[in-house]
Amino acid sequence: MRRVFFEHPELFGKHIGDGEDNVLNTFILFELGKGERSFWKPMFDVWPKDTDILFNWEQEDLEWL
Repeated sequence: MRRVFFEHPELFGKHIGDGEDNVLNTFILFELGKGERSFWKPMFDVWPKDTDILFNWEQEDLEWL
C-alpha cells in the first residue's frame, strides 16, 4: 500500500492541494476492499448508507441555504 503513495507523488504529494485527501480516500477504499478482515470494519458498518449531499437537496432547501 505504501508503495502506491511513493510511486505517485503527482496524486499524493504534500505539494498537491488534495494530496492528503487522496491518501485518506485511497486508504479507506483499500480497507473497504478487505471486507471482514479490515480492522476498521466495525466503523464502516456504522457509517451512514445514505449521504446527505447538496446534489440530493430539493431546490427550495438550496435556495434557503
